[in-house]
Amino acid sequence: MLRAVGTTQLRMCYDSLAAQAGGTVLALDRVRFDGQEAILLVISLPGQGNAARLVVIDAHCGVVPVSSAVLYSVNASRA
Repeated sequence: MLRAVGTTQLRMCYDSLAAQAGGTVLALDRVRFDGQEAILLVISLPGQGNAARLVVIDAHCGVVPVSSAVLYSVNASRA
């Protein structure tokens, strides 16, 4: 895991978002969203093997509250 993507604060943020979805983090990557640094999470959805939740969060999640760190979220099917 990249250091910038794996700080303790960010890991707590990932865990919180995964717990809200009832799933686990499948993948993550640093991205840019609306011109700002962000992190893309792919979270499993329990009971929906072919679906995942894609969540873009502020790269400072953990410093800012999780609820305000989510920039975009959508459920998508996995091919």
